Amino acid sequence: MRAEDLAQVFSIQTERTVAQDNTVAIRDRHWQLDRSPFRRTLTGCTVTICEHLDHIVTIRWGPHQLGSFDAAGQPLERKQPKRRGKAGTHSPLEISQITRDSPFSTAPTTTVLVPKRKNKTKAARAA
Repeated sequence: MRAEDLAQVFSIQTERTVAQDNTVAIRDRHWQLDRSPFRRTLTGCTVTICEHLDHIVTIRWGPHQLGSFDAAGQPLERKQPKRRGKAGTHSPLEISQITRDSPFSTAPTTTVLVPKRKNKTKAARAA
């Protein structure tokens, strides 16, 4: 079992509904959720607030972690997943500009048969 999974097991988990200002509250503590890349707004969604033994609070919506906060309620810096695409960096999905040998034939796949003309000899033309 991963350490991340163990931290999830040993925590107090409470379900709350996200308010219209994108906040979640337990008693006198309030947490502001950042924008999510997978949904325009989380208003009205039921999230799980996990209070871990090391006093870190994480907020989850299904398999997604929406935020992580320290004991004082300040957001912790999240590791941003490596993005692919037009971020200005080399992407593994990019088409290489280097020409390489292809395992596929580049010869045309259709052929045209041109009938050969036999040249008549002088003797055949005379007859």
